[in-house]
Amino acid sequence: EDLTRNNNLNFKIHEIPTNPYSLVTSLLPLGRNLTVKNLWVPHYNVPWRGVENLFVTVHDVLHARTDIIPRKFVQSLYAKLTFSKIQKVSKAVIFVSTFSKTEFESIFGKPNSAYVIHNGIATTWAKLKFNRPPIINLPPYLFYIGNALRHKNLAFLIDAYLEIASVCPYDLVIAGKMDGFLTQDMHPILRREESCDRIHMLGGISQPHLESLMYYAKALVFPSLYEGFGFPPLEAMAAGTPVMVSDIPVHREVLGDSVEYFNPYQKSSIQASLMKAL
Repeated sequence: EDLTRNNNLNFKIHEIPTNPYSLVTSLLPLGRNLTVKNLWVPHYNVPWRGVENLFVTVHDVLHARTDIIPRKFVQSLYAKLTFSKIQKVSKAVIFVSTFSKTEFESIFGKPNSAYVIHNGIATTWAKLKFNRPPIINLPPYLFYIGNALRHKNLAFLIDAYLEIASVCPYDLVIAGKMDGFLTQDMHPILRREESCDRIHMLGGISQPHLESLMYYAKALVFPSLYEGFGFPPLEAMAAGTPVMVSDIPVHREVLGDSVEYFNPYQKSSIQASLMKAL
């Protein structure tokens, strides 16, 4: 509504009333009798009918990569069929990174028209000025924000940190939803079966808490094995916080030489980066 009012755009937002990733949504996305001339979908869950000109933003093809995240057969089939539909019928596909575009095209083929437009972050990140103590009182810490999906590589980061915790002066703070995700490497600490007084599990947090934690962190650690783009490193950089990330193609593309890279498959490489925060 703000876009329409401020930019004289003529469009309507269609709310999907059911599960956005389902055959029902794909086959009856706009109602049984409704069709539209132009539709842009901000993720890959596009309708399979009822649209004359389809435009879509693809962030990644993770839902079709069962080698990274295990999925039920029906879930995997839905993702692959939908991505194939995007490739065949979309008037244009916007990818958030060259990495995502290249991967999509290598698996499903080139769409009719494709563009790479990197994501942006809120300008508030570059304007953070905390003239007050942190919202949460913590010892000096390294910060992780995300979830516990397998490709986030969080369990491996925890193991790497535990091996050097006795000589590392910084605690490890982990924030984000940790429950309800499919994963094959869930760490006992993430399952709350074990604990470590140097690792602080905060769970889901509010935006003000996130901004405070990011601002006061000694460094952000982002060990993902796979990303279509990755927001936290850019947010940390804008806030003036040092960033340590996995050396994967999309990070090189988006972050350039402004961050510290490590091999996400080698504990020694992660540990060396963590100690560089000193």
